[in-house]
Amino acid sequence: MTCVVSSGVNRTVRSVCSSLPTPTRRVAELVWRDPNAPDTEPLDALQLNTVGIRNHHMMRVLERVAAAFNDADIPLLAMKGAALHLLLYAHLNDRPMDDLDLLVHPEDLDRASHLLKTLGGVCGEPLVQENFCPCFHYEIEFSIGEVYPVKIDLHVRPFRPLRYARLVPTNALWANAQCIPIGRATILVAGVEDMLIHLTAHAAIHGCSQRKWLQDIKRWLAMHQHDIDWYKFLCTTKAWRLTLPVREGLRAVVREVGAECPAYVISELSYHRISIQDRLVLWQSQRDADHPSAHVLINVLCTPGLRYSVAYLLAVALPSRQHMGSWYRRRHGGWYASALLLRWLRPVLCCIPGFRRLFEERCRETVTQ
Repeated sequence: MTCVVSSGVNRTVRSVCSSLPTPTRRVAELVWRDPNAPDTEPLDALQLNTVGIRNHHMMRVLERVAAAFNDADIPLLAMKGAALHLLLYAHLNDRPMDDLDLLVHPEDLDRASHLLKTLGGVCGEPLVQENFCPCFHYEIEFSIGEVYPVKIDLHVRPFRPLRYARLVPTNALWANAQCIPIGRATILVAGVEDMLIHLTAHAAIHGCSQRKWLQDIKRWLAMHQHDIDWYKFLCTTKAWRLTLPVREGLRAVVREVGAECPAYVISELSYHRISIQDRLVLWQSQRDADHPSAHVLINVLCTPGLRYSVAYLLAVALPSRQHMGSWYRRRHGGWYASALLLRWLRPVLCCIPGFRRLFEERCRETVTQ
């Protein structure tokens, strides 16, 4: 039931909501929920009811998607909020969800994408190149439904940073996955230790910016305090090269929400050697949205494999016409060359005071040919 929209539309919706009567405004603000808004305040009764309705709709969509993937014999693994509602939370209004995060094998991406489209899914904005995912990018966005669209992030890897695409094993989350029922269908979820690694690393990569992520980890630790094999957890974290984000995620959950985690686990993670590349990647991953040029630079500098990094840089520097057409809306004889030139100059031009807004507005002007 959630409506995931652009930041510009979110600003417009918030301004319209502010002029509505109080009861109507509160419902409107809940339905048009900003996915980037931090979770800082507890939910009241009206919010809980709305969260439950929205989550019920999303889980029904997930059941329909899982059934279709079962029929097509495509392995599908639920992550984050969807998986936690199947395993951890007793009630659908216990935790808000903004989207469904689903993981497929890279070799199944084309079939999975086609299947989502047959279910009414609409693909999001085109990536820079047709094969950018799964080669370099970790997910493709889909939206299912028209009245109450549900956003689905179809992942081929659990984490965004390009460095992790080269270091984290391809069977991460899959190796110890278990199959559980969802309605008349079944879906895979990560094992106990793998789930904890994913939750803590994901929270750290995003700067632990949402309190619900920390609450997820706290509840997971409490529920599985006697089940977690900490030796296996530490070995897997090291094998996946995720020592730094997992350590920072555990520290945050202990500090911010008072979760109970064995002190020796964090101490053991602190003894591991952390490279400068790992530190740079984690530092930059928390600011990717505001610094896209630095995001590309850190990816190039910190990702193993010279050929792979050069191929990534070329793909970013020379996007397809389809991608540039959605970014640069003006149409004239040399529009593609002009769009590429502006894309290359953007990091420098946007440093000029007042130019960034003008630059973005001009790029999106629609001019009749």
